Amino acid sequence: MKWELYRWVWQVRSPLHLGTAPAGSLNRTRLYVPAYTFRGALVNVLAGKLGEGPSAYQKATQALDSRFRFTYLFPAEREGDKWFTWLPRYGYEKGPGLVWRREAQGNTVPDRHFRMRLLSTRASTAIDPGTDTASDGTLREVEVIHPWFAGEKPREVFLVGYVLYLPGSPGGLEAQANREATPVEEEIKEIKRYLLDEGGLEVFVGGELRYGLGRIELVHRNQATSLWNAQIDLNQKDPVVDKPEFLLAHGFASSGQNELKGSLECVAVWDNASGRGGLKSLGLAWAPGTISPGLRWRIRGDGFWELA
Repeated sequence: MKWELYRWVWQVRSPLHLGTAPAGSLNRTRLYVPAYTFRGALVNVLAGKLGEGPSAYQKATQALDSRFRFTYLFPAEREGDKWFTWLPRYGYEKGPGLVWRREAQGNTVPDRHFRMRLLSTRASTAIDPGTDTASDGTLREVEVIHPWFAGEKPREVFLVGYVLYLPGSPGGLEAQANREATPVEEEIKEIKRYLLDEGGLEVFVGGELRYGLGRIELVHRNQATSLWNAQIDLNQKDPVVDKPEFLLAHGFASSGQNELKGSLECVAVWDNASGRGGLKSLGLAWAPGTISPGLRWRIRGDGFWELA
């Protein structure tokens, strides 16, 4: 059984907030959409198409887990009928810090300057219901990815990533021609149609969704053979990225630490399993852009990478 790889392009239709560690009264944002966050947003959309109630969310989650894998979405700009992604790099060319490198063209921009091009802020506060005035100590600014790159010639902001789909029945077994499809198979067919065949899919991703933030629209997809400039093995149980120069997701590595050079982050996710709730720590992971020479990485079902 072989995975199919598709590259897709999402247009940012409203400001995005992908929360990370705050700085004082500034709620900071990431410059990319983690696959785990994006997968959760897709479950929310697809559950509404598959039915109603908690069971629809369970069906959507099971279908995505069994046959789909997602990469991170990184900012991109359009030139003609092509989209060029900006990817993070640590220790690239000058100095040890983080820079952003444009796909194909190869020019780099320091992280600080790239944030100035891509981000804006929104002021907000909590309202005291007793006085209808701002509550003390709640004034803050929220960083957001703006739908337009700043500059003399503003350009629309897009997000580019990849989706992998495994044809056939769950567990790697081909469906028999004379056997009626199971409910899971029917849901997988529906989800495949929404994600890989139809157009105009809209997803709300990230934080501050109640205020109109987070809307992105799928505008293009095509079949691909590589993950940006990295080769990928599609014949494994989980797709394996073969010796990428830089990480393109958060990567968990129990060995090979001496070969990695970049930034470590403590990764936590929401755990909504039955009887539990709240944040669950996954431990330390290497951030996107980390130098990763000569290592192979498995794309997990939650979108994170770990050494193969």
